[in-house]
Amino acid sequence: MSIVQRTCDGIIEGGIIALLLFAPLAFGATHPLSYSVLQVGVFALVVVWIAKTAFGGATASRSTGLRALTLLIFAFAFVGLLQWLTIADWLPGTVCRFATRVALCKFLTPAMAFLLVAANLSRPDRIKRLMFAIVCMGAGIALLGILQMFTSSNTIYWRWSAGPGGRPFGPFVSGSQFAACMEMAIPIAIVSALWQGGHRHSAEAEKTRSRPKMILALAAYAIMALALFLCRSPQGVVGFLVSCLALLAFGLRGGTRKTRLSLGICMAGVFCLIAVWWRVWPMIGHSPIIGQTRMTVWSDSLRIWRSSPATGFGMGTFAHVFPLYKGASLGPIHWPTARSEPIQLLAEMGLAGLGIALLFFLIWWGAAFRAWRVAKDAWVRWMIVGGMTAACGILTHSLMESCFRAPANAFTFAVILGSVSALANSARQDKSAEKDKHGEE
Repeated sequence: MSIVQRTCDGIIEGGIIALLLFAPLAFGATHPLSYSVLQVGVFALVVVWIAKTAFGGATASRSTGLRALTLLIFAFAFVGLLQWLTIADWLPGTVCRFATRVALCKFLTPAMAFLLVAANLSRPDRIKRLMFAIVCMGAGIALLGILQMFTSSNTIYWRWSAGPGGRPFGPFVSGSQFAACMEMAIPIAIVSALWQGGHRHSAEAEKTRSRPKMILALAAYAIMALALFLCRSPQGVVGFLVSCLALLAFGLRGGTRKTRLSLGICMAGVFCLIAVWWRVWPMIGHSPIIGQTRMTVWSDSLRIWRSSPATGFGMGTFAHVFPLYKGASLGPIHWPTARSEPIQLLAEMGLAGLGIALLFFLIWWGAAFRAWRVAKDAWVRWMIVGGMTAACGILTHSLMESCFRAPANAFTFAVILGSVSALANSARQDKSAEKDKHGEE
């Protein structure tokens, strides 16, 4: 690898870590200024990537799965571009070109972040630093949220009010958005603790693992889990439960006896907390996981999709179209989202958009699972498990809430997906090199 490539990779890694730490703290990047900083930062890193490709010489080979994921990203963007252009009646169109243009730019930001990580940060040590940044970010904003909960009322950073009916937690304007961030960071902390506390099979493993690091990872996990329960998001708790079950399944299938015992004790504690929380939640007067209002919103949103099932009414146009289909029972309240990512995607981009998204995750999941089975390095295997279980949690949450509408969550999710893809590509290359070595012998 040339010095230009190493320099560009270092800039990309540092930029991604800086944006990972900045975006959640800046109100989840929902404020126009904070989102603009996130967007400019990502596209500046894309320029660095282009410079690396132009002046750095040949790059490492990419897997067929990553090429397919890249094509699907551009296919999704192409559908949104056709909607924005609205060049013919028989092509996909939009009811609001400005809203579609804004939504298309918002999609390209995490999409480019995914490609930046997957195509450039293939070395495990770089991915390790990204995962460490995600755990630090999660623990930091969890501490902030707990402190704010007990020292202020309905404010962010003890200063900015969330407005009437607002329910902020930490730097996020919504407890549900905060819970989505925790669902991604907690599995990374758990697998880091399991890796640090695992068996030392070699001198190299003995050097890289340490008990103090394991204790720090467990402390981060405990803080984030506590904050997740305190943020009062039932959908977040359900997503967390699903990710715990997925992690338990992976641990029982591929872990050592010590790992399975540790994971079992950890999960038993989680289930006890959830049981207590489930008992206490109705007693303190909070809403159910899926209330009647949410079901009505979903039903009316599906009416939008049935009016244009193939390509929807345009990316980012839900808030403009929903008032025309909203039932009288919802009253005059403004609904900017459908409270469900798949349903909103159907309403805005129809079966075309939802089909591309489902195919993307199926290919990503298949590549990650195959890499988990063939990877020789224990740390790589555990990080792939952490990324897959984080995806399980937040995707479950997204069925019941529009958690990706916070750009910080979409960006963090894209970085995790890209990190797993990079590790999968690295594991595939190691497997191919091993086969070639055996073939020569």
